[in-house]
Amino acid sequence: MSLKKSYDSNARFNGKDSLDAKLDIRVARNVGCKFDIYYAYIEKPFGFQQRLIESSILDIQDDAIKSIEYNDSAVSKHLHLISPAEMSFMRMNQPEDCESHDFLKYSRTNMGVFYSMRDYKVVLLKNGLLRNFAEQLNTAHLENKDCFLSKDDIENIYDNLDNWKKDGLAFVTNPGDISVPTKEYGNTGITQFMFDNDMLGTHAQDVGNYIQDFPKKDISKKYIKSFSRIDAVDFYFDNIDYMKSKKGSYINMIRLCGPSERFIVDGNRLMTPKGGAYGIYMDPVAVTVDKLKYQVNM
Repeated sequence: MSLKKSYDSNARFNGKDSLDAKLDIRVARNVGCKFDIYYAYIEKPFGFQQRLIESSILDIQDDAIKSIEYNDSAVSKHLHLISPAEMSFMRMNQPEDCESHDFLKYSRTNMGVFYSMRDYKVVLLKNGLLRNFAEQLNTAHLENKDCFLSKDDIENIYDNLDNWKKDGLAFVTNPGDISVPTKEYGNTGITQFMFDNDMLGTHAQDVGNYIQDFPKKDISKKYIKSFSRIDAVDFYFDNIDYMKSKKGSYINMIRLCGPSERFIVDGNRLMTPKGGAYGIYMDPVAVTVDKLKYQVNM
């Protein structure tokens, strides 16, 4: 589910950008002996990425979207913005023949950040719960502004928050930057929330171990030359003084950075017009009940 909001198909992206793109969908077979992975990477303003990757989820019917070229139109209907757990799964299980080690790039994800003025807390939201605000967020960031929500939208989040926390879709943390030791990923709430995923079989500590030992891998020489291991990862969120300076609650999205930035997690900077994002569809290899469960809980 996501918060209900009318979708503006005519929203502005940036001065000259238009919906002129071809989405090149690639496939990695039998990843982790579990999934055939269909994926694409696009560097555009966030609102554009959301429309292009999740047009079927958002049920966008305008002519601009219909004119987009997909090299696999059937798969394109199943794409969604990648989650932090999915991206970590791909990094840990990426076949050597994946072109340019794709999943080591920076990517925006479908995890939202809600900066709550009611109690000055930071709320992380899974599963694209903020996807219908993508164009509003895009426009605000292009104007170098934070994305403030209306009173009704804010109340809608508060009304649903207890149920989201109960269902494992929301996590509340304090404002400000956090440094999480890689050896403590399995014992830390925020990393458990972001990276534990039973359907994928991923556990936060596995992600921490992968990051810690990444400099030992051959591919690391392309990115990291001065570290024998990575002992901690920084998570960036707005601090409480910044939040108190604002007129109301606002939102952002989680981005995962690659090894060139030591795998930081970013939830506070304004998104640039040309940042990258993965669209992904993970098709379980065996047709089982688990396959149907995964498609429901993506």
